[in-house]
Amino acid sequence: MEKIGEKIKRIRKANGWSQDAVLPNHQSLVSQIEKGSGKGGIMNPGRGTLEKIAKNMEMSINELIEDTDWDPTKETSSTNEYAFSRTEATVSLDESGEIKILMKAYPLYNDKGEENKYSPETGARLYSKCEHKKRNEDGKMTEEPCGRSIESPTQRSCMACGYPLLPFIGENLPKLKTDFWYSLDANTEEIDRVSLWIENRRNEWSEAHELARYSPKEGGAPGSSMHAYFELGDRFGLEDGLDGSEFVKGQFSNDSRVVQVWDRHEYTLSVLTGLLYELKRWNAKIVSEEVEPPPVKGNDKDGPDIAGLLKSFEDEPF
Repeated sequence: MEKIGEKIKRIRKANGWSQDAVLPNHQSLVSQIEKGSGKGGIMNPGRGTLEKIAKNMEMSINELIEDTDWDPTKETSSTNEYAFSRTEATVSLDESGEIKILMKAYPLYNDKGEENKYSPETGARLYSKCEHKKRNEDGKMTEEPCGRSIESPTQRSCMACGYPLLPFIGENLPKLKTDFWYSLDANTEEIDRVSLWIENRRNEWSEAHELARYSPKEGGAPGSSMHAYFELGDRFGLEDGLDGSEFVKGQFSNDSRVVQVWDRHEYTLSVLTGLLYELKRWNAKIVSEEVEPPPVKGNDKDGPDIAGLLKSFEDEPF
């Protein structure tokens, strides 16, 4: 009897499919399933996951599980199997204007059983547990961290305390102009708007970084100027100031507030950059005439534009 992970890997390789192709945006999950009984692997994945894999492999769920060791009564939980990035977003945009955001997730362990602690792409720290303060039985916060494992690569909030795992949950996702996917003018306008916002945000961050290094008034060493100390605090909404020498360390700072500030900044840029890429992808389709305008139904040409998201980012202190 063949192991379910081995069968998926065999069929996938025979057809020249990547792990991402059989389960888009969840390559790490496919890797764990194919690993099976190895450390960090999943021996008996859920039926819902297998149904999606089977569909993408152009077969039925029954064909996929036939003659395998998969047992529907022993579906494996993926608890403590994921290392989660708070700064790397994968953005997708379809013609309805819906913007979907997934954060990159990696197997918690590699094939040798070694823990994956940092992103292979950015070097940023990966999260495998909720680090928010734990609630006691009365619902009050304690100094003890929650510690609940991240159980899904698409998880957005902790299932123990409800605290957001991401710097920005995305409640105010933008509503693009409804004709962005077939009108070159509308598409170009949205591209210009997002591009400008990214440029402005990077410029503002660069100014903050320079402020942390050298005080414009005293010219002292990094972090030594009280002027820089309090001005940095004001920029990030911190009443007691912010040490410039800690700020320049970025996500490797010993100050948790600095780490949160940098996470939010990198996450925001990642989302906006991903959105810009998707708009340019539609732009290429328009230019190559791969898309056609839908039949005219009325005068409702434009929906709410992207200003909602940009405003929500603007209101956040960097």
